[in-house]
Amino acid sequence: MKSRSIGIKWWVDHGGGRTTEGDWDENEIKTMFSPCGPVEEVMLMGPGTAYLRFDNKDAMPQALEMHNTTYTGGRRNRPGKLEVYKGGKVPDRYDGPSGGKGGGKGGGKGGGKGGGKGETVERDDF
Repeated sequence: MKSRSIGIKWWVDHGGGRTTEGDWDENEIKTMFSPCGPVEEVMLMGPGTAYLRFDNKDAMPQALEMHNTTYTGGRRNRPGKLEVYKGGKVPDRYDGPSGGKGGGKGGGKGGGKGGGKGETVERDDF
């Protein structure tokens, strides 16, 4: 694995199929991922989205294991789904437990439950 960067998305589940992007800060993200290895840099890219670069690529396998786990935190200390993507590739919307909905912020394709594909944002140059 060459990359030492990950993209992170955190969705807070409010129940009834309603989710919002989490509200965290750089220190919270560093603390969360520091057990994986030394964190070189964190960049917040908007609500619930961040990019993180480790000092070395050895931290990547453990960080990627955090994908689809539940994380509780943020200003309101709420639980939500944590998504982790190698190379800084982050989908722009929540797929949810049933596969997601078309539409989303990125103008998804597919429409209807379970058929949507959102745009992605990639960044590995920070």
